[in-house]
Amino acid sequence: MPSKELLEELYTEEIYGIPEKVVVFVSKAWGEVLESEQVQLEKILKAIKLSLSAIQIKTQSTIDTREMSRLRASAVISFGCKWNPDLTLYKIHKLDETQIICCDPLNELSPTSKETLWKALQEMFLHKKV
Repeated sequence: MPSKELLEELYTEEIYGIPEKVVVFVSKAWGEVLESEQVQLEKILKAIKLSLSAIQIKTQSTIDTREMSRLRASAVISFGCKWNPDLTLYKIHKLDETQIICCDPLNELSPTSKETLWKALQEMFLHKKV
């Protein structure tokens, strides 16, 4: 029988972890998102161990919370989108099984808002209470 260490090396959680569906909303068409904004988004995703290829990007300026059940996402991050009803920025909101963080547009994130966003993302994705 193989040793426990060998089995743990062969069958790590990362290999067999089923990824949750993460959706990122931006308020303008993807073709209008500047390269600097895309780089900013990539950095944010990398910090929570995700990448652009691991998420679904939707472009929508206004989002109705009733649409969340159709998305079947475990997590939503929105940049610059208006929510109906209004949701507080940089706070985790839970609608059914979906956690949502609303943010300013990518090109308007200040150092203070980035710090607040990071704390919310840590709690949401890295399960750290900050």
